[in-house]
Amino acid sequence: MSPTGIQLKRYEQSLTRLLAAFDHAHVVYNRRHDGRLSGAPRHVQVMIHGAVAGLPLTVAVECRQQHRPVGISCVEHFVAKLEDLGADRGVLYSCAGFTVAAGNRAAHTHDPAVLAISIGEPAAPRIPRQRRGGSGTSADYAHFLRYPAV
Repeated sequence: MSPTGIQLKRYEQSLTRLLAAFDHAHVVYNRRHDGRLSGAPRHVQVMIHGAVAGLPLTVAVECRQQHRPVGISCVEHFVAKLEDLGADRGVLYSCAGFTVAAGNRAAHTHDPAVLAISIGEPAAPRIPRQRRGGSGTSADYAHFLRYPAV
């Protein structure tokens, strides 16, 4: 499924907000990075290396463009990729949203933390991020990047 113009615009706006949360950022698009665990090259759509609140941080970003909501196996595959790459955080976008199980898996993944964001129709729910002291919206990038997942 190819994303619509509206979905692409939401994706671009969301990435812009994400990058604005960094003090400094080096962004690499559509490249292969060697897995630190597997030694195999892993394709990443967007890899951000930078600093947030003076601390170095690496975030991998991917977007799933499928007709059905992203399932738990896709989220688990993304978590494994983040671990292999040594990324501190990951942001997973979906054009069709997430199943409840996939949203729960993303929200409760802590090392590395995963943020699941739906860029589907406006009525599509965004997956809440579970944190100590309350929950925020999935677009709460500053909190997601600045503090360790709990």
